[in-house]
Amino acid sequence: MRRRRTKRWAVAPIAVLITSAVGVLFGNSTAVLLGIPAVAFAAYSHLTAPPQLSLALERSIETDDPRPDEAVEISVTLRNMGKQTVTDLRVIDGIPKLLPVRNGSARHIAVLGPGKQTTFSYTVTGKSGVHQFEPATVVAYNQSKSLRTTTTITTETELDCRGPNQTPVANWVTRQFPGSVRTADSGSGTEFSKLRPYRPGDPVSRIDWKRYARSGELATISFHEDYSRTLTLCLDARNQCYRSCGDDEPHAVLSERSAARTLLESMSASNERIGLAVLTTDCTWVAPNTGAAHTEMIQRTLDDPATLPLDPPTDRTTQMSVEQQLQKLRQHLDRGTGVIFLSPLLDEPALEVPLTLEANGHPVTVISPDVTARGSTGTALASRRRDLRIQVLRQAGVSIVDWLPKRPLATILQRRGAR
Repeated sequence: MRRRRTKRWAVAPIAVLITSAVGVLFGNSTAVLLGIPAVAFAAYSHLTAPPQLSLALERSIETDDPRPDEAVEISVTLRNMGKQTVTDLRVIDGIPKLLPVRNGSARHIAVLGPGKQTTFSYTVTGKSGVHQFEPATVVAYNQSKSLRTTTTITTETELDCRGPNQTPVANWVTRQFPGSVRTADSGSGTEFSKLRPYRPGDPVSRIDWKRYARSGELATISFHEDYSRTLTLCLDARNQCYRSCGDDEPHAVLSERSAARTLLESMSASNERIGLAVLTTDCTWVAPNTGAAHTEMIQRTLDDPATLPLDPPTDRTTQMSVEQQLQKLRQHLDRGTGVIFLSPLLDEPALEVPLTLEANGHPVTVISPDVTARGSTGTALASRRRDLRIQVLRQAGVSIVDWLPKRPLATILQRRGAR
């Protein structure tokens, strides 16, 4: 909570000095008397007490299952829990950056007596992904407007805006990374592989007793050894990726995070082994695993501003190069692990990650949010360079999903999965 004095009554002391000086200089008592109202106003501004804020905020969402591009109404209720009337209360709700306001306003002004409440609402346009609301900012003035108190109120609110269906995303993942990883050796899996002569020490449960009953020969059944598919989501969140195609549009890192959430939900529902890597000033790593607790840990990592900041990192002195981060990532990846690399492909180092991983036996698919605008010669050139990078990746056999963030990723992947 911060308090500061406004400049509303700053002119009153100046008026007192001017009128008093004029009256004394010219011996005019009337001019001296004219300074009395200014003295009263100056005293009034200092006698009124600062507002004491004790507020509670509730935020509700109209629908539990909004769709992308659907209008979603947000209602905000602010209650005065204190014993003092707040004569001038102003609130600005913490709208997520990806959600544009369609109707109404996220700003509100009210007078709140003790125990009273005020409610306002506005409508946003749903965008694919899970969106966390920021704390609401509250500004209050005392009766004379000479003191301003500013604070924030946090209430956990999440808008989960899903694509048409998560099943198409799972189908796309299956097509990109088909099947489980199967060893060439036989083991104790679940699918029949072959019969071999019995060896002392073989488990009794793996003896083919039907064959023994027919021929009197002991044989042991062996199976294919299967392992679940392992995939890693790799987000390119370097400084160069904090670009957008317009002032009111989300930058590429926000789009990457939204896409990662969409993929994570679908992959976790399919019981995939999922890992996470974030390339920023360092390489953040979450080892692949399954289960609800592991999925929640990845979600927390994606939401952590220390790991995936909403603004570009400013400390470049400790920033690792792409080569160093890629070397660190390769040390973590097991053999054959598939990688979904999310990057806007805005510079040449972004090509190193998929090309190097593909060359080292990791199946790679690149999902690239297109944030290059085409309104000027400079931006058109940046777009052309990005197109050339995509062409290089395709010629190297790397699968590319060229994605405009204005369109739900699930829709794009649904069409890819149907091909």
